Amino acid sequence: MWALIGISFVPVNAIFIYGCYQQLLLGEPWGNKPMGDTALLLTTLSTLVVSLAPIGIALHTELTLTLKDKTVFYRLGPVMREKAIHFSDIKDWQVKPITGYGGYGWRITRQSRAYILNGQHALVIQPHSGKKIAISTQNPQAVAAAFSREWQRFNTKI
Repeated sequence: MWALIGISFVPVNAIFIYGCYQQLLLGEPWGNKPMGDTALLLTTLSTLVVSLAPIGIALHTELTLTLKDKTVFYRLGPVMREKAIHFSDIKDWQVKPITGYGGYGWRITRQSRAYILNGQHALVIQPHSGKKIAISTQNPQAVAAAFSREWQRFNTKI
């Protein structure tokens, strides 16, 4: 992912930064039909902001999974608000290796929605209605143990 970002954004930014250097610092017009100094500076700054925004989002994205009060809370921030699914809406669940989602991020297929960030395993929840929900985890044993404990407590009180 970082290689693709570098290949696509670095050359574009380098060209505009060089243009600013040539036109604003050296005083030589940049190109056959140079734009004004203000327009060149604003274009360069806009290009930098647009190219750095995805990098900032990628660096600050985190996936959280919380079990509390017989409810699963999950969030892929900063791009998604927290969502919740109550145990009464869950038909089945399992922790299993991640397969079939094609990479990291927020994935939507015909059968499921997946939130994959780190780890090789995911908590896969099958609701009574709707698509499966897969939430990746770096600690599958702890997630399975905690979910199993809460699931058992929920089912014994029904």
